[in-house]
Amino acid sequence: MDRTDYSIDYPLDFITEDFIDAEDEYAEDDGQYNFVDNWNKILIPIEVTNVENDTLPKELETLVTDKNNLQRRKIMAKESVEEREIRAESAVSPEELEKLATDKEWTVRMGIAKNKNTPVSVLEKLAVDEEVVVRSTVAENENTPVSLLGKLAVDKESSVRQGVAGNKNTPASLLEKLAVDKESSVLQRVAGNKNTPVSLLEKLARGETQWVRKQVAGNENTPVSLLEKLAIDEEVMVRMSVVRNENTPGSLLEILAVDKNENVRRTVAGNKNTLVSLLEKLAIDKESSVRQGVAGNENTPVLILAKLAGDKNKDVRKAATENENTPASARKQISVRKPTEHRDDICKFCGKYIFSEGDITLEFEAVEGDRIEWAMFDKYIKLDKSYNLKTDKAGIDFEQLKKEWIQYEESNSMDFECVEKILIKVKYWCPHCEAPYFFYEGDSGIEKDWLEDGYDDLEDLIESTSNALVGNTFQVSGCYLYDNHSFKHRGGAEEVDVSNFDDVSDVLYSDNIEVGVQSFDKKILFFSIKPVTFEN
Repeated sequence: MDRTDYSIDYPLDFITEDFIDAEDEYAEDDGQYNFVDNWNKILIPIEVTNVENDTLPKELETLVTDKNNLQRRKIMAKESVEEREIRAESAVSPEELEKLATDKEWTVRMGIAKNKNTPVSVLEKLAVDEEVVVRSTVAENENTPVSLLGKLAVDKESSVRQGVAGNKNTPASLLEKLAVDKESSVLQRVAGNKNTPVSLLEKLARGETQWVRKQVAGNENTPVSLLEKLAIDEEVMVRMSVVRNENTPGSLLEILAVDKNENVRRTVAGNKNTLVSLLEKLAIDKESSVRQGVAGNENTPVLILAKLAGDKNKDVRKAATENENTPASARKQISVRKPTEHRDDICKFCGKYIFSEGDITLEFEAVEGDRIEWAMFDKYIKLDKSYNLKTDKAGIDFEQLKKEWIQYEESNSMDFECVEKILIKVKYWCPHCEAPYFFYEGDSGIEKDWLEDGYDDLEDLIESTSNALVGNTFQVSGCYLYDNHSFKHRGGAEEVDVSNFDDVSDVLYSDNIEVGVQSFDKKILFFSIKPVTFEN
């Protein structure tokens, strides 16, 4: 049999290396052909020669002559959903992409919608898919043509319009239409899109929703004149976003460096564009978090780092230690820091100095913690007629509204903020009399005072709202809240030797500490409600 080239649309690992010998000849592996279940996108030539009796092995001949793809479909049917999902995101063959686009599992179709190799003809079909998440993924695909983005921009589901608003190829003309969308999530994406014209950014910056103004403040196209206005925004997150903007000038950072809020000053302290003269001032800020930001800044001068290496706060010292520019002498200063009087360095039972015989062993374990994530939202109640929410509550199904909002959150990618704190219990024993001691390092939970202004249900919010609530459309502001409790330490307690108590915080946080969720709370909190009227 002459050497012949056969092309089969399966990957190299469909026919394993055991099939082909060093001279590209078809080989047997102890009489068995190692066909595997997974393949993706590669068109491969299989060169066959020196086959006994001038015939192809039955399995290979079946695939080569499979003009109607019946055998391939049988093999495809054996794949798990997970394997098809992986193949959907990595395939390059138009034929394979088109086949997978009709998969019964929406997760597979979503993978095709995400794939940068998916032909426009396939994206057009997926743009009308029954599943919202598939359509929204098409809207986010950078290869989706403008003509198709225009159709998706009027989709009834806000998550689809949100995808169009965030697509880097969405033209300004389409963004202008989306800028009047009723959903805050869509407006946020418009505000953050680099194609959004300045005139539109200025309009969005005057909006009532802080999350939209935050996106404007972080947009690389936002002019300095607008950043100056946002730098005095009443919301902290907006001012912080101005600080993070690469185009914010030093003169504006200088103003924000004396902001009344420590989080804003901390963000300035950590900004690589902050002038040295500002870092010098922030290095003596009364708040340790601000000094910590300076200590971690890669542009902080050596002399400032040396001073921060001896800071009274352990987190500041730790940040200075981890900064690559901190001189070795300053790091040594940290390691030999002498015990201070506020620690229990003298045993209360025998009266002897605990470190008089050298290092002692600490046993520590993460015993408690808290992780909270939240995303703010603005949603609308649209009723069939005008209501007075104070008196006509019986005609409104508030529980159904809440369910709809929860479903909305689950089907959309929200911009979640996250705070996490942890508490570690440390145990040690006096080396002289073996008296036991323990103390806690870190923070035992998260301050949630800001949540006290929220309400668990709409009816409580309505009752507590002083202004009149009459109309058929109402804007509700609130947040989705996820709260996880209980941290655990993988493998139990660990041990470490220390020469003084001031070094404790530098050695306790190991890679073995991990979150073990033992309780989980998910809910919606409502903060405000007001009637609104949309202009035609």
